[in-house]
Amino acid sequence: MKNLGLAILLMAAVSTVAVAAPCITDTLASYIALGAGGCQISGITFNNFVYAAGGSGVAADYITVEPTAVPITLLFSSAWSVAGGTISPEIGYQVASGGTITGNSLSLALVSGTGESPSFSISELKCLDDLFPACAGGVLVGNFVFLNSGGSSTFDISFFPAPGSIDVLNLMTVTAGGGDLAVLEAFSNRFESIPEPGVAWLAGGGLVLLALLRKKLRTT
Repeated sequence: MKNLGLAILLMAAVSTVAVAAPCITDTLASYIALGAGGCQISGITFNNFVYAAGGSGVAADYITVEPTAVPITLLFSSAWSVAGGTISPEIGYQVASGGTITGNSLSLALVSGTGESPSFSISELKCLDDLFPACAGGVLVGNFVFLNSGGSSTFDISFFPAPGSIDVLNLMTVTAGGGDLAVLEAFSNRFESIPEPGVAWLAGGGLVLLALLRKKLRTT
């Protein structure tokens, strides 16, 4: 009876462990409301979303977050616009990567505007195994993309040793001079993950089967 009672207590303890729900397409305001619980993409938890409008006048309710599982991606879309000035919105969040993320890329997905002066840039800062603003005990890694009249670099990628956690901060800058208009409409953060052992075994097994099949075809 003692063993049975212990087993019941262990089952009860396991059942109380909270598992984050899958991330779905929703507003940034809804993601912020998830707080520390966050949501999961392919078993990885994204949480503690924050936002600063940075003079854009765009509220979190008017920003869409679209997650993708393969590859692990968050697409942020809205209409951060400015005419004759500069805006600097910010979006941040944390990734409980658990040693499974080894790289990250930033893409400037969609912009629009009028005239020759519109300028767009995003600095994506990542603090590995610590938190902003100081990131004193962590490793700082960054990606940078831009588009202006002088040129463009709309994709950037970085790789790093798999950290236990990642604090991400996207710093957007949108500028238009005179009567010109600049609109940043979408950008994405993508994460490169280590395949789970079962997935890796399946991939390896598939290669072995393919090799055997080719050998058989050569001998027949």
